[in-house]
Amino acid sequence: MNTSKCNYTIFSGNGSRNETRFELYTNQGRIPYAPNPVFLGITFDEFLIFRVYTEGLSIRARKRLNNQNF
Repeated sequence: MNTSKCNYTIFSGNGSRNETRFELYTNQGRIPYAPNPVFLGITFDEFLIFRVYTEGLSIRARKRLNNQNF
């Protein structure tokens, strides 16, 4: 497991932010916390509502539309 490519998050289904943080380690080092991890191009958030992901898609779509010549 490559710790430079790994991170962890805590998912919460009750709508309240979980402030608990852990110190996770492997033989190679510490695994950092990430509030919005990316897995296979999808950005997750703590509540699994994908707001960060959809906002990013919207921004990229608007940029592409503004750069097209009609």
